[in-house]
Amino acid sequence: MPAYQPMRSLEAEPGRVWTAWRSEGRFTKNPDVVALPDGRLLAVYADVDSHWAEGMIRLTLIESADRGATWSLAGVIAESDRSVREPHWVTPRITLLSDGRLVVICDRDDYEHCHEYQESGNYIWWSSDLGKTWSAPENTGIPGIEPDRVVELPGGRLAVGAHMTYAETQKLGQFVCLSDDGGRTWSEPVVIARDQVHMYCEGAIVPLQNGSLVCVMRDNVHANYPSQVSFSFDNGLSWTEPQEAPFSGDRPFIGQFADGRLLVTYRNQGGNRGTYGWLGDIGAELGYRVSALHKGPEELSLSAEDGLRIRHNGPATTQYNLLPPESFKSEVLFEATVRVAGAPGTGCGFVQIARIGAQLSIHPEAIWASDSRQRRRRVDRSRELDMTRWHTVRIHHKGGLVRYYVDGQEVIRNHLTFESLPVQPGGTRTFFGTEANSTGEVCWRHVSYHVRNQSEPDFHWAWSAGDTASAGGVGGTGNAARADHITGFPDQYEIDRIMELHANTHEHPDNGYSTWLQFDDGEILVLDYTNQGDPHGQSHVVGCRLRLEDFETMGRRAIPR
Repeated sequence: MPAYQPMRSLEAEPGRVWTAWRSEGRFTKNPDVVALPDGRLLAVYADVDSHWAEGMIRLTLIESADRGATWSLAGVIAESDRSVREPHWVTPRITLLSDGRLVVICDRDDYEHCHEYQESGNYIWWSSDLGKTWSAPENTGIPGIEPDRVVELPGGRLAVGAHMTYAETQKLGQFVCLSDDGGRTWSEPVVIARDQVHMYCEGAIVPLQNGSLVCVMRDNVHANYPSQVSFSFDNGLSWTEPQEAPFSGDRPFIGQFADGRLLVTYRNQGGNRGTYGWLGDIGAELGYRVSALHKGPEELSLSAEDGLRIRHNGPATTQYNLLPPESFKSEVLFEATVRVAGAPGTGCGFVQIARIGAQLSIHPEAIWASDSRQRRRRVDRSRELDMTRWHTVRIHHKGGLVRYYVDGQEVIRNHLTFESLPVQPGGTRTFFGTEANSTGEVCWRHVSYHVRNQSEPDFHWAWSAGDTASAGGVGGTGNAARADHITGFPDQYEIDRIMELHANTHEHPDNGYSTWLQFDDGEILVLDYTNQGDPHGQSHVVGCRLRLEDFETMGRRAIPR
């Protein structure tokens, strides 16, 4: 049986992560970096008084002559004072075009420009002397907020991705605007992704070697929805239906290497907070993968006899995240073979199903079923059982009725009441594992999970502790079937294929608008911002160094080429 190996973290290796830039007493936000022909690096970021600025904002340039080890001030593109209602600049992005021009694009105020009926708030600055001087800001006419950097497509066309709230769905949708005259004018928005369920946003676009384009997006519903991926085969004029990425991240930053693989860095939303990196073949590896939250003193082991054994010697949390049902109307069937050990009254094992509010707490002497959606009162029902022995538990929801079974016999019923239905439109996770900050032990031998949705594809997932003959996790089959059967630990794919670049254990973690570039010798520099270790309301720019070979030494799987 495989020994447990946690996800690799760059911070465990001296010199790989460092403070790249700090503006004392300020919040350094959303850096973006390019390499200049003279060997310097030039980065832009928003220097503000807090994450959501209330005072002075400076769109600041910094430069480095030593590959990002140290930085110096290179200028300020724009500044404004929010305390007197001057423009609220949010997220600057910088690009060096093939004609030698530098371009910075930045959005103004999420609330004033986010809806499709609101006016454009995306502005551009141009420089023809490598950043020494800059033009006055120009309103692009591009709607929405949080634009991606200006991307140069095959044939010289320019593209800017952004997102906005669409009136039809009243949800965020991702789009792209195109320019065939060097950025003087921009097309009407071309929809990349929008529907009634998801909140597509913060998409990153990059041309691929095969002539197509890919857009990797954040899904702002969260609730452990993964990032979403769409492709264009006509230089941005139309896009495929979005499919699920094998990771869950905000503000992805992407690039392709000579061997065809794509590196995506992002703010992790699949478990522990921090900025993560994924490397692989984005077209071949689409499909949902289980992520996990590991927090506190946990002991994990895997065997055919004990299954997945999770032991907490002090308050800790272990959660394996599953794809949520589309809504409270979805039919859900969760089944697991499980046993626990611990002090009486201790909630060791735990299952939660989002949208229908089902929660199952497994104690040594009983199981407790509750409806987390209740606003006015918590509804708990219990059944005394010896859960220190193996039992098969099942949760079945259909038509508003939640039934709990043990060894095939129904033991508890809950129903979704009218007052509970508006609660938890998103954000709450579906998972199995342990209660938050719990002690004791739980062993999971087999878990299966099936969801029948209304408009979304159905989802099927199964895992067994004894099924460890092959190494590592296997892929799902994409958005069409959305089925996955994995081997090893439930989050084996994440362990083997995803790297933690830098963690964030701050009480209010804030990080994850990363940017990166690769040097000629293969080394990759990642810049990000983080408030890890900073006083409330402050942050700094963090640097990370890695190579593609770092991904080759993770877990038990080779990275597909």
